[in-house]
Amino acid sequence: MGHYAYIRFGPVDYSWKYHIPSIAAIMFEKDDFVAERQDANEDEEDWEAPYERLGFYANAEKVQERLEKVGISRSFLVDAYLECRSILREDWLTRAADRLWERSCDEDNEMSFESLKEARSEILRIWANFEQLSPTEELLQFCEILKELMSTDDTKFKEDVQALVGIAPWRNQFKRGIGSALDPRRLEDYFLYSPIEEHPPWLAWLYIFYISDSYFGENSDLAFMVQVLFSLEALGPKAKVSFELSDIIDEEDDAENILQELSGSLFQRMSIYRKLFFGILKGGADFPDQHRKSYFKELLSVCDLAEDTYSKGLSLERFAETLFTSSEDFTLQSKNLNIGDEELDLVLRNNVDRPFWNALGTACIFVECKNWKKPAGSKEFRDFSSKLENHQAVCKVGFFLALNGFTSEVNLARARLARSNCQIVLITRKDLISFFESKQSFIEWLSSLVARL
Repeated sequence: MGHYAYIRFGPVDYSWKYHIPSIAAIMFEKDDFVAERQDANEDEEDWEAPYERLGFYANAEKVQERLEKVGISRSFLVDAYLECRSILREDWLTRAADRLWERSCDEDNEMSFESLKEARSEILRIWANFEQLSPTEELLQFCEILKELMSTDDTKFKEDVQALVGIAPWRNQFKRGIGSALDPRRLEDYFLYSPIEEHPPWLAWLYIFYISDSYFGENSDLAFMVQVLFSLEALGPKAKVSFELSDIIDEEDDAENILQELSGSLFQRMSIYRKLFFGILKGGADFPDQHRKSYFKELLSVCDLAEDTYSKGLSLERFAETLFTSSEDFTLQSKNLNIGDEELDLVLRNNVDRPFWNALGTACIFVECKNWKKPAGSKEFRDFSSKLENHQAVCKVGFFLALNGFTSEVNLARARLARSNCQIVLITRKDLISFFESKQSFIEWLSSLVARL
């Protein structure tokens, strides 16, 4: 026996030697179990035929539904990619610049750069020639490419995929380089080692994210879950998904009861992770604040790297969500909530149990985000104040986060709002940097902003 466990998504196999991934416990159910032996050998009475199938067999639609029940869905995949994208992009930019620099140093190469910085600039110039997509669009197009590679030779299906993704010059090169089979080696050669000019850069860094064991390192559960979600996005709903055990388990009863064992293992690991990381966050004040503030600084820098309006807004909303939900003081209720003609960037439940916050009498708080090149003006302030006034039964305090500040007219509008039962707290980049450099906790800093006249 090879001692391997396999989870198969259509034509794609994932295998583990001497190990079974505990995450399978939420992908399959007991009713999926099948045990079928090969035809017996009539010449040997005592011979027991090996299993033709031993394991759990479902389809992509069922597995996806089960994962969604526990909160593991496309939105998890999108959030994970958004969390990692800036690091993936910078890592790939460094790799690509190094390769271009090495090529330029070759005597036979006409290209020449005086420094690695010049090579980076050239890479960015090449990237600018490709269509600029939002992070979510990048992710979905990569899924469509995987879908095309995982598909059968159904011509209509391929035409539908092409119509959805669109025809671009790089796609023809992609088909010549990859063909129609999902061969990991050919994928790696194409995405990571083909000439930089041949395909959009996000294909390379999304491939690194897709083979996420190289990105997430020892966190195998998280790495595999990212691969599972990519595979489910790429497969049709009726595509077969199987958990093959015949190579690692000899007895049918052991195989049938494996989900129960894996559930216990999964719960144990979750419990350990929760205690470990919750303990770090709730431990001594200096340690978590020091590391949280470093992470906040990194997220803020991502807001500056965003190149288009959509990405700028999205990155600041992610920053604000992470900042406000970094402790138990606030819980995310909704984001990008549309109510009639209103859109609320973040709605947070107020869990702060302090006299100062209790006196504010606000069950929820709203957060508005503007990552503009220019300061936010009085119109934006009035629009936000209207949202508070329309919902002041549950929300009397709002935080308006504008990285490049506010116009002078906003202070006049804020003074007029002070006569009402609502309050808008203005937060700028300067305020954030002051917080990062201070010894204040987040809630202490936020309280000082609320009390600022």
